[in-house]
Amino acid sequence: MKTRKHMDEISRVLESFSEQSRGRSTRLAVFEGEPSYTEDYWLEDGLPLTGIDLDPNGVEGPEIELMLGAGPASKSHMTRRIRGVSSIRITLSMSGHADAVEISDGRGQTTVLRFEDMPKVSRRAADTSLLGAPAAP
Repeated sequence: MKTRKHMDEISRVLESFSEQSRGRSTRLAVFEGEPSYTEDYWLEDGLPLTGIDLDPNGVEGPEIELMLGAGPASKSHMTRRIRGVSSIRITLSMSGHADAVEISDGRGQTTVLRFEDMPKVSRRAADTSLLGAPAAP
């Protein structure tokens, strides 16, 4: 069972990652199937990250929303809602080229958000602030 403290910590990490990655160009895909045979569905390519939100009290369990695009007024935007989240993995590379978020649900789907450009903050600042330590000046 997830404790409130644990969900608050996950929410804080996602919020920090979202803030540091806001505006970066993305690629969004969904993978499903067995390890021996996996289908991949690429949903978008190039929209900037607007935000990542966690709702710990979703109908099917925790929910995450990935918001992409220039905003609701723009014709180029989308939101991907993942219900029944079972795991979240954030990958931070030293260069920023391989940064990603992988979100798995209880139905066997994994949503992957990758970035196509470099982050606007230093990798050191991003790495330390996600761990809760103050970012270096």
